[in-house]
Parts: sequence; structure tokens; C-alpha cells
Amino acid sequence: MKDGTTRPAVVISGKTGMIFVLDSETGKPLTKVEELPMPQGHIPNE
Repeated sequence: MKDGTTRPAVVISGKTGMIFVLDSETGKPLTKVEELPMPQGHIPNE
């Protein structure tokens, strides 16, 4: 619920434990989604 209104949502969890709450009609995030650069590992063929 935001600003006194409700919206149908879909909650999806990924293999890494991240949880996303998306608008079920548009697919846009209803919660903050932040993309951060991650250091690359030294695993061959990664």
C-alpha cells in the first residue's frame, strides 16, 4: 500500500537470496532495486 492505495504485486526470490516485489500488471519494481558493481573473481572461464 502506498499513498492509501493498494496494487496487485508479485514477490520473486532469486537463488542468491534477493527478493523482488514487482507490479503484477507492468512488471516494474515496487521496492527499491539498486544495481552495484561487484569485483570480478579469478575463477577460470568465469
